[in-house]
Amino acid sequence: MEKKGIAYLEKKDNVYYLCLNNPKANNFSTDFIRQINAQLDIVEKDENICALVTTSKLERFFSTGLDIKFISNMKHPEDLKNFLLEFSQLLGRILVFPVPTIAFIHGPAMAGGFMLCMAHDYRFMVEEKSWVCLNEVDMGLPLLPAMNAVVQCKVTPDAFRELFLTGKRINAADSLKLKIVDYVYEKSKILEEVHNFANTIAEKSAYKDNFKALKMEAYQTAYQACTDRKFGIHTGAVKTLMSLGKL
Repeated sequence: MEKKGIAYLEKKDNVYYLCLNNPKANNFSTDFIRQINAQLDIVEKDENICALVTTSKLERFFSTGLDIKFISNMKHPEDLKNFLLEFSQLLGRILVFPVPTIAFIHGPAMAGGFMLCMAHDYRFMVEEKSWVCLNEVDMGLPLLPAMNAVVQCKVTPDAFRELFLTGKRINAADSLKLKIVDYVYEKSKILEEVHNFANTIAEKSAYKDNFKALKMEAYQTAYQACTDRKFGIHTGAVKTLMSLGKL
């Protein structure tokens, strides 16, 4: 596997590492989404047991969300609808991916970057200088039904309210208390802990079709929101996001 591009794979033992390497703070553009999907295709075609760990190769960020500059340059609402649908579909794909998935969070995971983390089965977070937030409330931006559904199906009502209505930056310790993440480790220890966990749980992918079917059943409402164009994209969201180009 060649280590280049804004998204690429590494593999050790039974663990694939999906490395996010977009220098624009791992912001999501159409190209970034499609390169991620190309790596997921490789993992999905592997007939052996495996697990997927999504991590950032950037020193300071996991991901700060959608590429607002990319969005602001769009001229037609239909282009934005298609982009938002592609992002929503990526969330849905990871939500029901046929192998165990782990988000390895270091640094900020904001907005769309946080949603990507929540689409995974498990979340590990670096103790130092890491936090999550949904900052749409402070930016006057909407949450698409898909984005809302993916987060809501993974957190408690109290945690969702804290995220959704306050835009608060929630650090690693509080993320663990609110059960937003599953494990928190200091930077010097977390890579080994993530790998050991992923390598062990990879055995659950022995029956991939069934593993995916179980997730489809558990998250059917959220998955529908991610994949149904009429349900997942609404006019108000498109209008608000299109207005970014006038700021």
